[in-house]
Amino acid sequence: MEWKVGGFVALGLVLLAVLVLNFSKGLSLLKPSYLVRLKTTNVGGIKEKAAVLLAGVPVGHVSHVELAPDSKSVTIFLRIEAKHDIPGDAAFVIEAQGFLGDQYVAISPTANALPPLPKDGSAQRECHAPFNIQDAARDALGLIQRLDQAAQKIDLAVDRVNRRLLSEQSLASVEKSLTNAAALFTDFRSVAGEARAVVERAVALENKAIGTLDHVDVLLLTNRVPLQLAVSNVLRFSEQLNRVGTDLQATVSDNRPPIQSAVRNLETASAQVTNLLGELQAGRGLAGALLKDEALARNIKQLAADLPAIGGQVGGAVSNLNSLSGDARLVMTNLNGFLGDGRLLASNGAVLMSNLNAHGLFYKPKPPRPTNSAPVTPLLTPRMKSLLN
Repeated sequence: MEWKVGGFVALGLVLLAVLVLNFSKGLSLLKPSYLVRLKTTNVGGIKEKAAVLLAGVPVGHVSHVELAPDSKSVTIFLRIEAKHDIPGDAAFVIEAQGFLGDQYVAISPTANALPPLPKDGSAQRECHAPFNIQDAARDALGLIQRLDQAAQKIDLAVDRVNRRLLSEQSLASVEKSLTNAAALFTDFRSVAGEARAVVERAVALENKAIGTLDHVDVLLLTNRVPLQLAVSNVLRFSEQLNRVGTDLQATVSDNRPPIQSAVRNLETASAQVTNLLGELQAGRGLAGALLKDEALARNIKQLAADLPAIGGQVGGAVSNLNSLSGDARLVMTNLNGFLGDGRLLASNGAVLMSNLNAHGLFYKPKPPRPTNSAPVTPLLTPRMKSLLN
C-alpha cells in the first residue's frame, strides 16, 4: 500500500510539472534551444517566460532580463527553439496583447537578405522600446493643454473679429466694397469685351497688313526695273532741284538791289493806295464825289438796271464784231500767204540778182587782184541747192 501511494504521488507530481510547463508557455527540458541577446533602452512591463513570436507563431520565450552597468540600456535574453531560424535582418519589437494585455517580443521578417542568426549564443540585435501608455498620456495631456491654449486664443481672436470686423459699420463697409467690386467686375468684363474686340481688330489689321506687304513685295519684284528708273529719275530731279536752288540763290544774291528797290516801290505804292482810299472816303476828287453824291449813286443804280438791255445790245454788237473779226482773220491769213509768197519771190530775186552780179551779166566787174583767198561761192537757196544736187 505504501509503495502504491508513493508511486501515485510521484506520478501526480510529474503530471503537475508537465501541466505547469504547458500553462506557463515554457519550453520543455527535452527540446533543444539557442540564446539571442536583445539590447534596448526600456523593456516596459515585459516579464520572464514572456512569449517570443515570429510572424505570430511562438518560437521561444524570454529567459531573463539584465540591466547594463551604466544603467542606460537593458539586455533581454531570448530562448529560441533550435528548429526555428531567425533571419539576420529581422526586426525585434516589444509589443502588448491588446490594449492592456501581457507584453511579448515580436519578430518581424523583412527582406530576408542576410543569413540566419547563429545558434551558438553569440547573436545580438537591437530591439525597439515598447509603447508606453503613460508617456503617451503625458504627451496627450500636454497636447490637450496646448489645444486648450490655442482654443482660448481662437476665442479671443473670434471675439476681436466680432467686435472689430463684424460690427455693423464694418459689415456696411464690406457690403459697399462688395457692391463696388461687383460694379468693378462688370466694368472689367465690359473692358475685357472691348479689349477682345480691339484684339480681333488688331489681328484683322495685322492680316491686312501682311496681305498688303505681300502685294507690295510682289509689286516690287515685278516692277523692280521701273522702280529703279523712277528712283534714279527722282535722284536726278533732286540734283536738278539742287542746281535750280543754287542758281535761284545766286540770282537772288546778284539781283538783291533791284529786288529791294521793287519791294520799296511796292511799299510806296501801297502807301499811295492807302492815301487814295482815304481821299475817296473823304469825298475828295472826282471819284470821291462819285462815291458821296447820292444823285449820282441813283443814276448809277439806274444805269446798272439798264445794263442788261445794254448788255444784250453789246452782245449783238460783239457777235457782229466776232463775225467781222473772223472775216478779217481770213483776210489776214490770205494776206499772210500772199506776203509769204512775196517774201519767197523777193528772196529768190535777191539771190538771182546776186548771182547775176557775181557772173557780170549786169555789169562787168573789175578783174580781181591775185590773192590767195578762196573763190567766192554764189549764194543759193536751199531749194536751188537741192535741185543742183
